[in-house]
Amino acid sequence: MTNSKHQAPRYKFLKLLVCFLIFVYWIFASSIAAYAQEDATASSVRDLVREKVKETIQTLAKDPRAVMGALAQPSYNGFEIKTRDNKTSLVSTNIDTKYYQITKGVKKEVKAEDLAVGAFVVALGYQNQDVLEAKRVIGYDQSPLNFKKQIYFGKVTNLSKNTITIQNQKSDEEKTFKVTSKTEITTFSQDKEAELDSNDIEAGNRVVVVITIDEKNNTQVLRVHVVKDVQAAMTPTAVPTKPEATATPTKKPTPTTAQ
Repeated sequence: MTNSKHQAPRYKFLKLLVCFLIFVYWIFASSIAAYAQEDATASSVRDLVREKVKETIQTLAKDPRAVMGALAQPSYNGFEIKTRDNKTSLVSTNIDTKYYQITKGVKKEVKAEDLAVGAFVVALGYQNQDVLEAKRVIGYDQSPLNFKKQIYFGKVTNLSKNTITIQNQKSDEEKTFKVTSKTEITTFSQDKEAELDSNDIEAGNRVVVVITIDEKNNTQVLRVHVVKDVQAAMTPTAVPTKPEATATPTKKPTPTTAQ
């Protein structure tokens, strides 16, 4: 009996110690799990930030640019362009790159080998470090940088099949321009730009004439824009209609009784 009495407190102590150790282990395990979860969350956040930074860098790298100058050193996957300030720009191409040639103002799609070495070209695409990834390459028979653009405004005084003469309203000076099939003739109708035919222009119309002059002093009329007067002819106006005559009902004679 005496041994049993002495062992009871000892048993209770061991029981409490075991419970305490279990509690400490549970707290420690929970802390480790929470730390692992926080670490995984932080890692995923870092990965997300890293991905966003990468996308931003790629977006900034895809900067639309244009390089113009003389075509030099063509190869199967690109070429060099010698710019006006005598610098060399590298241009890369692929199967999706489109090529065009503009000759005497007429644009048509061509192949890469159709562009002559030394010709003036404009490469349009995205800058990737020191190389322009070209999406379109346009060749010209004459450098558009040598063209001068002039604008004239006046009143139409004379018209023929291929020419238009306008008079400056301030100086009364008259100037005659040659109109070709490449000349755009436009106006504004109902707040929208509309195309016209040369027959739509009349004497008295006020027009804006846009021309270019190349390095050989050749003049080309790019556009004739009718400012006003012709719009009224193009805009339909409502024509008042007379009201239709309506038949007036007549009263039937009422029968009278003989007295």
